[in-house]
Amino acid sequence: MTQEKIELPWHEGNLFLPVSDVMLADVVTEARHLGARFADILQKISADQDRAALEKKQLRCEQEAWNAQRTGPLPGLESVAPAQVVAGALQQGRPRMDAEATLVFFTISHYFGSIYSGTAVERLLDSLSVYQFLGEKGIKMPGPRTIGDNVNAISLDTRRYILQCQAQLALAEELDDFLEVCGDSTSSQANTRWPTDSGLIHRLLDRVFRDSQDLGRFGLPNFHVHWMNQWLPKLKSLDFAISVAKNERARKKLYRRYLKIVSSAVWHLGEEAIRLHDTVQSIELPPILKQRLDRHWGRILEDLHDVCRIYRQCEGRVFDGKRVKGSDRILSLSDRTAAYILKGDRSPVVGYKPQLSRSRNGLITALLVPEGNAADSAMLVPLVSEAIDITGVIPELGSFDDGYSSKKGLEKLQDLGLQDVSFSGSKGKALLGDEKWNSDVLKEARRNRSAVESLMFCLKHCHEFGELRRRGIGAVREELTGKAIVYNFCRITMLRRRKREPELHARAA
Repeated sequence: MTQEKIELPWHEGNLFLPVSDVMLADVVTEARHLGARFADILQKISADQDRAALEKKQLRCEQEAWNAQRTGPLPGLESVAPAQVVAGALQQGRPRMDAEATLVFFTISHYFGSIYSGTAVERLLDSLSVYQFLGEKGIKMPGPRTIGDNVNAISLDTRRYILQCQAQLALAEELDDFLEVCGDSTSSQANTRWPTDSGLIHRLLDRVFRDSQDLGRFGLPNFHVHWMNQWLPKLKSLDFAISVAKNERARKKLYRRYLKIVSSAVWHLGEEAIRLHDTVQSIELPPILKQRLDRHWGRILEDLHDVCRIYRQCEGRVFDGKRVKGSDRILSLSDRTAAYILKGDRSPVVGYKPQLSRSRNGLITALLVPEGNAADSAMLVPLVSEAIDITGVIPELGSFDDGYSSKKGLEKLQDLGLQDVSFSGSKGKALLGDEKWNSDVLKEARRNRSAVESLMFCLKHCHEFGELRRRGIGAVREELTGKAIVYNFCRITMLRRRKREPELHARAA
């Protein structure tokens, strides 16, 4: 009997195309194998999804309780005092992305660098590897926002645990012994523009004014416009003139005019904020709107405070020659935790200074992202301690550049159990002494220092490690850790193939 209904397979439209043997397919396979081998990964991802869902449910419960309070009791019934609203356990609702799919899309999103860009969406829709996975799971392609929300729900602790599982996998398959650690730092550019005092002040005042004209949607009166519609264009024009001024004298003259207008604008906006402050605090709104108002009003006040701070620093720098420490400066409107990073003779960067450790066979064994422009010498012991915690192995040899050199750090590494520590540079030579410096072990360690530079090159040019998309120290740590995980997946695939090469050659012969 002829079958009347034919079920189309998952690869509809690609009936004759096999899954390409590309790195993305290997990365997806590695992620699935790791999740199957270490079940705790999937459990932790599910717990992270529950936590994010409960936060949203708590807000919905507060909204329902607020609506109930606004409804009067029925005649003849006593009103009951409202209890504290606490979201209970999650119940059956719309199906969400399961833990394995979240792990796979977490890997894919960091492999692409983002899941929201047009290029990433096109690559996602064109990937046979992704469609093979979806076909095996029996699910449809999620939207970019769905993928992003689930991926971003994965906590930093879970990402760190994935790094630990990768290290355990490498040990079990003898891909690395982690007896050697090589540390270095690099710079990652924040998702922001290059700062200038005049530019920052103008953009902050412009944002405060725009936010102040959006208070009406919360049932509040907007700030009085006053002269803001004239002041802001003048500030923009003066900002451009300052940036192209011919000499210091002309720049100072322009800054006097600029700061005079800024002073008037800040005075007006500050008076308006004081006028509405009590009203904002006492207004009754549904919890969802109240949360948005608190965030909106908090940004207005924070921006006004930052304008005053930059104003004082700018006035002292331009007219009194006072220098401002990089740690005290505000460098970005969108990422307040970004810092001024200057490494050697390289171009300065506004962003972060991640610290990485590399194993002998090129796996990332630790990643730390400190706040500000932390000195390498201060990060030496935390970096090695993190590598030991991730791998569970105390290395025999540690190799670092001259910026990590310190007597205190050397002693602490020896206390941790490292037999040999190499610092490449004049400070390290003076610290270690001629006999130790000229030993064969440390000579070999210094010769192999270029390996960590190749790691940095690969991370920046293949995994977009040098350009950040997310903002804020917490989100940046999560993003960079995700990229390190994807790099390790690629490296594990390569090491496994390299290990099998002698056996394949023997079979071919």
